[in-house]
Amino acid sequence: SVGRAALGAVPLVLFVLGVSLVVRPVAAVNSFSTLTYLPANDSGYYLTLYGAKTLTQWNWTTGFSVDYSRDPLILIQNGANAGSIVHDLVAGHLYGGGGLLEWMDVGVTVGAALMGDFIDPTTRVGNKSFRMGDMRVDMKFRLLDLERTPVGVAFIPYVDIPTGDSNRFFGNGGFSEGGMVAVETRRIQNRFSFGSNVGYLIRNRVTLTGGTVIDDMITYGVGGNIMLVPAVDFIAELHGSTVASNAFKTTQQSPLEMDAGVRTYFGEDRRFRATIGGGGGIVSGVGSPSF
Repeated sequence: SVGRAALGAVPLVLFVLGVSLVVRPVAAVNSFSTLTYLPANDSGYYLTLYGAKTLTQWNWTTGFSVDYSRDPLILIQNGANAGSIVHDLVAGHLYGGGGLLEWMDVGVTVGAALMGDFIDPTTRVGNKSFRMGDMRVDMKFRLLDLERTPVGVAFIPYVDIPTGDSNRFFGNGGFSEGGMVAVETRRIQNRFSFGSNVGYLIRNRVTLTGGTVIDDMITYGVGGNIMLVPAVDFIAELHGSTVASNAFKTTQQSPLEMDAGVRTYFGEDRRFRATIGGGGGIVSGVGSPSF
């Protein structure tokens, strides 16, 4: 039956989560992914923030994004910038999602460093190349229906699978698991809405060159979308994270970034869309680019 087939995906995701927990002890202990800009795969109103709506049963979405980052990872020695580790990074993400039930969907995001300018922190020898990034598998469960209440709520568990090159900081070097709660307002006067995500990421504890420790993280973000003219929206977001055991106490462990963009819709039923934007780090922590 339809319900049985849809619910059959839940054990699969739980299995991946279970495997990630089992293999955690053998994962690498010195890596961090600089592919930190992850586009939301839910076809919502925002850039990286997830909305509260699900895709509804058997509806699907897919897309591809390309972004450029300058100095998402630098070497800190004696409290000062001692040079780049990842200097220029052109990243790409292929993503998609599908509705399994009216209140549940599943999404996949695959990242890659299309051109990653990695500089060895020890030898200071540079290397520019294509490298795979980690893959994220997530699910979304609708808790409050935005069509029936002024505010919608959804829960999004996810797992990051270590498909990336951890030696060059394009992958975490091990499984990571997390979850977030998405809260979103209904469209106000059919023109604008606001959303927020708050979550927790469980990952391997790593000590980067220079002594910065990265461990389990609290993640968060807020954003808004306003229609400028029919079929053209303006989007702005603020998103960041902080190491849970030392929350907001050091800049290196608490990156914060602001992004904004313009999105246009076209085609029948506005089923296609294109977005262009930019942003940069407000707090220059690990993974937060200068722009």
